[in-house]
Amino acid sequence: MSAAIARPLSSPKEEAIARAVERMADIHTFLVQYEFKAVENNNDIYAMAVRDLGCPQALVPILTPIIAFFLRAKAAKRIAAGVGKMSTENYKELLGKDYDSFQALLGEQKFFFGDEITATDCTVFGQLATVLYLPSDSYAKDLLKERHPTLVDYCNRIRDIVFGKEFTSN
Repeated sequence: MSAAIARPLSSPKEEAIARAVERMADIHTFLVQYEFKAVENNNDIYAMAVRDLGCPQALVPILTPIIAFFLRAKAAKRIAAGVGKMSTENYKELLGKDYDSFQALLGEQKFFFGDEITATDCTVFGQLATVLYLPSDSYAKDLLKERHPTLVDYCNRIRDIVFGKEFTSN
């Protein structure tokens, strides 16, 4: 599997496209999705993190809002430094454009560069999977499911090939 992912693409143009897509996914898409995972969300993700840290259940409702407050502020600063401070509507527009770009580049292909998974596919999957399979609702997840079913199918295809039955949504 790793040898297939590391295989060189067929042309310098494909290599350039791969690099651009990977950078967009890892920097821009990551930060804009982060807005909806960490800033514009209810406290579900923070409550889950507090529980996962081993906090007694009785303290979760008390600690979650406090931790969420500090982590949201930190996330908002990181997002503003990376893509700028803007309205929620502008972040929604940017995320939609990123997803539209991925979907347009994917087209009717199984993967970005044909029938085999490449490093680019792993990068994009890694970013999209953090909203698609995370057990928390967000605008980013809704946008993927409602307006970008091709990307959902793409992620499910990679998930099934790479992880098979080992993948769990817990």
